Amino acid sequence: NADKSETASNADLDFTLVNKTGYDIKEVLVGPSATKDWAPDMEVLKGRTFKDGASMDIKFHPKATAENWDIKVEWADGSPSEEWLKLNLTKIEKVTLKYDKAADKTTAVIE
Repeated sequence: NADKSETASNADLDFTLVNKTGYDIKEVLVGPSATKDWAPDMEVLKGRTFKDGASMDIKFHPKATAENWDIKVEWADGSPSEEWLKLNLTKIEKVTLKYDKAADKTTAVIE
């Protein structure tokens, strides 16, 4: 898309997040790795639920300059949150969250 004015996002950082965990997610926070604390303005769902099986485009402000970003998810059922740190979003198009019930482990598959 050559017309930059209609989409205020940073194409280098933008990515698609996919929920294939089998569970709904109530919060997704995305913040620069350099930031030590999670802040409310990093939350991208804004009160919506990120349903199992759904995908969502995460768009960044054109002025966003960090390459490495952290992702945190809060589960709708109250399970402990999960974090993935130092993801270089300039090299990532898609992040698929998967849950392995037998191992009780959530992973982020990077594409």
